[in-house]
Amino acid sequence: MNIKKYLVFDIGGTFVKYAIIDNTFKIHEKNKFSNQLEIDINLLKDEISKIYKKYQEQINGVAISSFGVINKQHNTIFWSGMKKYNYRNFDFKNIFNKHPFYVENDVNCALIGEKYFGSLKNISNAIMITLGTGIGGAILINNQLYCGDNLFAGEVGSMFINAKTWEEQASVKALINNSSYYPTINNVRDLFDQAKIDMQLTNYFNDWYEKIAIGIVNLCYMYNPNKVIIGGGISNCSDFSVNKIYHYCKKYLLSNYYLITPYTIQKAQLGNDAALYGALFLFLNRI
Repeated sequence: MNIKKYLVFDIGGTFVKYAIIDNTFKIHEKNKFSNQLEIDINLLKDEISKIYKKYQEQINGVAISSFGVINKQHNTIFWSGMKKYNYRNFDFKNIFNKHPFYVENDVNCALIGEKYFGSLKNISNAIMITLGTGIGGAILINNQLYCGDNLFAGEVGSMFINAKTWEEQASVKALINNSSYYPTINNVRDLFDQAKIDMQLTNYFNDWYEKIAIGIVNLCYMYNPNKVIIGGGISNCSDFSVNKIYHYCKKYLLSNYYLITPYTIQKAQLGNDAALYGALFLFLNRI
């Protein structure tokens, strides 16, 4: 096989991950940088441009996974999903001007990554959610990615539950920002470590797991998936418990309605790399 390399970006609200991956899906290099989009959109453009210029002589194309709703016709961002970000109409064409490129929603990419390389092999109906700065979602129906009439399907973080959006209550950012117990802790791993010796913080985590479960139960009633996959950076954290989420899901499901089993809810097998794999797969297959 003629090995060709590609530059792949996964643009999240907090970090931008990037990798050099070849057409056998082997990762050769991988790195990340902080996304300064909240401060100035040009900071993001400049950093992506710098990385592209570094690798442009080595690659055959660029695949991009990004949060937000993607305008497939123009390969631009139609809607960022996060009001504070001035990300609409971000123009990748002016950056990647020497190579073909493809842009897709980040959770759609992650779901496709899991479908072909991870936990969703041989699964025809599934939902994937990613917990991070917000909550993203993607839907697989009869082995097809479901995007809806206007490409807004899967924007599950915007669901309203008890007069607030789901991501305002159950994202990783919400977990950290809403914690009044340890205001100096600003990352989830330190919170997990502290919870091991602090029962009050353990109960706070349990409340968070329950909020995640309520959203998943609603999605299960709507789509009845074979599996619900949870991704995002937290899926790499060993202390994150899908068993607790399953426990709270059972609390809200009708007693005689077996929508889920202990095997329904799983962490992403590819962890935080799922979107990188999926973005390249979609680029190479243009689907």
